[in-house]
Amino acid sequence: MIFTFKKTYSDAEFVYGIKNGNSKIQNRFYEHCKNYFNLKYKKLFFTDDDKKNDIFEDAFIIVWQKIERGDIYVQNGQVVAQGGKQMTCSLNTFMMSVAWNKFREYSRKHKETLFEDMFENAGNVLGVSSPWGDSNDEIESMKLEIISTCIAKMPKRCCQILTMFYYEGKKLDNIMMELQSFTSKDALKTAKNKCYTTLKNNVLQQYKVAMINY
Repeated sequence: MIFTFKKTYSDAEFVYGIKNGNSKIQNRFYEHCKNYFNLKYKKLFFTDDDKKNDIFEDAFIIVWQKIERGDIYVQNGQVVAQGGKQMTCSLNTFMMSVAWNKFREYSRKHKETLFEDMFENAGNVLGVSSPWGDSNDEIESMKLEIISTCIAKMPKRCCQILTMFYYEGKKLDNIMMELQSFTSKDALKTAKNKCYTTLKNNVLQQYKVAMINY
């Protein structure tokens, strides 16, 4: 397979180029994945830029290694996984699923995971099975869109509180010092609980509606 240098490549071209050491395609693949990650990641998680970059690098390396080992390869012009089964999602979507798992590992080291349980509980209520990381590309994209929309509608102060408490692991006393707008720890705790409940309810409600119409 011979490639001419261009701005974008198909997944099959990326896989073939990486496996065969084409440095231009390898560099382009990194840019391709990084741009996609930044686009999808924005407003999806409560975490800082340093942790976001760490999650991307970890996820990207895993995808790269799978290609180099031959777990992902090209067969008859199609990208297939180990065992010869054609991949049902794009490399970018696969990378994002790896990133979700990395983010969950990070989240479990802090207070709790916000969204995974939300979707699982909503699925149980509806009697459907669609866990986080579902291989169905449409459902996975739908989940991302729901989270992004709900977070984007939250007040800035709620985003700050939830970020600091759940994913930066800060104590209420530290948050009070940084925000300097609460007169007591109880007031801050009440605000935090209200923000979390509002976000959770909005995500669940939107997911239920989406799944009913799916």
